[in-house]
Formats: sequence, structure tokens, C-alpha cells
Amino acid sequence: MKINSKEITFQEPSNVSKDEEYNPSTDIEAQNKCVIFLDHLYRCDGRLSKEHPMYGLYTGLWQNWCVKEAGPIVKAMYFERLEAAEKMKNFISSQLAIEEENKNNGI
Repeated sequence: MKINSKEITFQEPSNVSKDEEYNPSTDIEAQNKCVIFLDHLYRCDGRLSKEHPMYGLYTGLWQNWCVKEAGPIVKAMYFERLEAAEKMKNFISSQLAIEEENKNNGI
């Protein structure tokens, strides 16, 4: 994924050629990673305990994680990246202005 302040674009995995269409449901490695991560969420949520009201169910794990854990972090990271990009843009502009001024002054 490429991120800048104007647009977000998604890139297909590198193992997919330009001629074929990527289908995530046939990506065995991605599916295995999904299963492993959902199992991790299941354990972290305490659903191994028979006393847990959602014991034996994976329902809502992904949504809860996205809203309660990943969402706030990713949101903060997004704005940190925008701020960093703006600072870099300002720094480059100032350096170019200094170079231009030095050039005009014969330095």
C-alpha cells in the first residue's frame, strides 16, 4: 500500500503477475495467516474458557479487534504520516529556497 496525503492505493501481492487477477480466497498463505490470527484473537479474548459468553464462537472477533485495538492505532498512524509528509515537504521547500537564494547571491 502506498500512502500520501492525496490518495491511498493498494498494490497486489508481488507473487501475482500483471496478467492474472488476484483472488484472495485462493491465496493459501494469506488464508492460513488469517486462521492463525483469528485463533490468536480468540485466545486473547478469553474464549477458551467455558464461562466466556462467546465460548466456541469466533463471531465478532475481527470487528472487536478493529474497533477497540487496531482502529485507534491505525488512525493515529495515519495522521502521524500525514504530519511527517507535511514536515518533509516544508523542509524540502526551505532547502530549495536556500539553494535558490545562494544561487542568486553567487554562492
